Amino acid sequence: MVPIMAAILRAKWKKSAQKHPQDNSQEEIERQLDGLRKYHKERNTDVFSRKDTGFKGIDIEKIELPGSPAWLLTMDKNPKDKVVFYIHGGGFGFGCVCECWEYESYVVRNFGYNMCGVDYREIPEHNIRDILEDCLNAYKAMLERYKPSDICFMGDSAGGHLVFALSHLLKDEGLPLPGGIVALSPVMQFERYAYSYYECSGKTDMGITFGINERVYPSLKGDLDYTHKYVSPLAGDFSGFPSVYIDASDRESLRDDARMAFVKLKEAGADVEYHELEGFFHDQAPHVKAGYVRRKQHPLIVKFLNKVLG
Repeated sequence: MVPIMAAILRAKWKKSAQKHPQDNSQEEIERQLDGLRKYHKERNTDVFSRKDTGFKGIDIEKIELPGSPAWLLTMDKNPKDKVVFYIHGGGFGFGCVCECWEYESYVVRNFGYNMCGVDYREIPEHNIRDILEDCLNAYKAMLERYKPSDICFMGDSAGGHLVFALSHLLKDEGLPLPGGIVALSPVMQFERYAYSYYECSGKTDMGITFGINERVYPSLKGDLDYTHKYVSPLAGDFSGFPSVYIDASDRESLRDDARMAFVKLKEAGADVEYHELEGFFHDQAPHVKAGYVRRKQHPLIVKFLNKVLG
């Protein structure tokens, strides 16, 4: 089934997949991005407006914050003193809690833990400092309700970057780190394209392709550069980090970012586990309708959550 899906995706994206940063003009890149931004901004991002049955039995609380709100999803059957703090992906410029409702409600219903998601401000109007400020404000709100050891960060793709960048910020601010970190297909650096890009970009990975650094980095960095740990978490000091779970697909461009993160955490003495998922694509955890994701990946995540929160 998975190889067939790969063939379909390859055919679908063959003409549009960017093989190298110079293939498309900057004007064309910006035109495509503007179209995507317009689409996302026109979507209703208010979780309370959702009528989907996936929220049945789930209580939703909006937490007003200075920059962007956070949303706490709870069920009576889950522990009230523990929470997964979720930072969504979307290339730092797209996505919101509303668009991730299916995954979040699935986690709350099936993983056994409540979840809080933050609608952080996004590029190009905002940069990494604004994004981390929103994530920090949401985490502080969680600290008013939960012990640090009873909070586990979870982020996918760009969110995988942000759970590490936020943890670096917490160390700088002298604030307690969470009980654990889950990073799914994380973006770890903008310094160079790792070997997995050359192996997978435009071949087995049609989403994370050459040129993505040039599209994201200029807006994301603000007054920083790629050597700063908030922009490239891989450049930071991982000493003192809590237990960490990392996974990535064996056929995605960000595979080697995940591998390098595992090595740096190991060298820093962290309790870290890395799972390379055979036959998966980039950031598949939120695709809860895929049976092989539910069977192969989700149990690994739940086992880790039970270890750090159970």
